[in-house]
Amino acid sequence: MLKVLAQVFGVTVVLVCQAEASIILHFFPVSNFSSNTSTMDAALGVTGFTEDAFETTTLISGLTIALTGGVTPTTFSGTLPTLFDQSACPGLTDNSVWDGTHGVINTTTNSMSNCTGPANIATLATFNYAPGATSFGIGMETSSP
Repeated sequence: MLKVLAQVFGVTVVLVCQAEASIILHFFPVSNFSSNTSTMDAALGVTGFTEDAFETTTLISGLTIALTGGVTPTTFSGTLPTLFDQSACPGLTDNSVWDGTHGVINTTTNSMSNCTGPANIATLATFNYAPGATSFGIGMETSSP
């Protein structure tokens, strides 16, 4: 199973795809967040899932991330070009990851060239995962002040 989680608007979303190819959406309140990831995994029902927390540049096997729209189409497969450090733009990207200090953002370099008008921002990020994955979770967070 595959899980990629974070937060947006204080909501965590876990997508679960059953064998019959249906999609079940689960929304979780920000109160499910815990700095203790084992506690949070238990609250979200994802204990034992394969996770990519993006704390290294190596992606989990079978995961690719495609960026399109407004950029030269770019696909990360196997590795990220760099780690995105949530402290890059204090006040804008603080607390933007759910279980560490790094994450994935929608730029072709997975970094911000500056904090007011970064370059290479894709309008669409597509996460593709290997056949056999039964779950995909992603958290979203607003960057607006």
